[in-house]
Amino acid sequence: MKSFVLISAFSGTLVQHTIAAPTPTQHEAELGERGVVGGLLGVVGTAISNLNNLGSSGTGTANYNSALSYLKTITPTATPTSPQQALAALSSIYEASPTPNNLYAAIGEYVAGGLTTTNLTSALSALEANPSGPNSETNTNPRNPSPPIYPKANSTDAPYDLPEARLRAAIHIPSTYQYGSPGAPQPIILVPGTGNTGYLTFRGSYIPLLTGSTIGDPVWLNIPGYLLNDAQTNAEYVAYAIGYISAISAHRQVAVLGWSQGNIDAQWAFKYWPSTRGKVTDHVAFSPDYHGTVLANFLALGEPQPPSSICAGLPAGSFYTHEGTLYNALGYALAVDALSHAGPGEASRLDLASVCASYLTPGLDLNDFLLTEDSIAIAAVAILVYPDKVVAEPAIKSYAVSS
Repeated sequence: MKSFVLISAFSGTLVQHTIAAPTPTQHEAELGERGVVGGLLGVVGTAISNLNNLGSSGTGTANYNSALSYLKTITPTATPTSPQQALAALSSIYEASPTPNNLYAAIGEYVAGGLTTTNLTSALSALEANPSGPNSETNTNPRNPSPPIYPKANSTDAPYDLPEARLRAAIHIPSTYQYGSPGAPQPIILVPGTGNTGYLTFRGSYIPLLTGSTIGDPVWLNIPGYLLNDAQTNAEYVAYAIGYISAISAHRQVAVLGWSQGNIDAQWAFKYWPSTRGKVTDHVAFSPDYHGTVLANFLALGEPQPPSSICAGLPAGSFYTHEGTLYNALGYALAVDALSHAGPGEASRLDLASVCASYLTPGLDLNDFLLTEDSIAIAAVAILVYPDKVVAEPAIKSYAVSS
């Protein structure tokens, strides 16, 4: 593997309350003065208060059931009309005092502010339906890798616990994929975050940005269980996908682009399936949580980081959430730079005057912003309804203990 780029430090992410909120940009302040931000988020109702109370009153299944019940009652009370307005509204949620004290209260405010395309009832219905089309977990991929990569691509790889058919079925290869044909861009594997599939994570960002581009040719992983199962098991899907996509794409090297937990899964794959390393040119990590995350407290029933010194005071240096790194213009520019050069992305090679002038990556619009914010709302519902919740980490796999 030639290079690695981590994309998170320049943009906001939800962390504990010891970090101050960023100062609003002039544009955001103007929106607030005109009452736009207040209008978006002023009517959050009793349900939001009840959700906030869950963070400090009791634990257990009853809390999760209550959170789901409250969330289902919340409907949009505002409709942002531009990315700037939507980002200002999103920022104001975390600049308010008090701020939401758990993920579910925050998501309630997202929905009320019109910052997602769906309400939680619709999200729940989608989760209960059988995933299909680009969101399918049972894809038909008839091409066989040569030489075979299962049960092992080489003797140093860890054993798979899952059957090959299941590992292969999680890979969604769109009809536009070029299989490494001459002149085709590099294959890119998109790996989702907790509570999501590859399609739901990237449908408002890197799927439309890469499809038909000269930058990369995307496929994505729709891992069963919405990445809420054992991360060691999730990593098997990443390891297999790297070997499979490279093998059926004229043995070209691939890039891995992950969001949140998807990066942990990728790193586990690189460590315990060494055959993957030589098949990967770049690992582009958006909002990775390699050292754990204080979001765990936020999820269990957060303030933003300040913007970087890169793009400070400019649109691309505004407030961005954990998922917002996916539509951030600087994040995209660094990712493209990493894919285009040996080594990680370098800000020194970018036209920062142009890059920093955009709230969203050029080519994305307000609907893409909302689709990306859907990913965190869907994750919240997926966590609430996940049937196999645990209070302790799963046992480390024997191959990792002995290595």
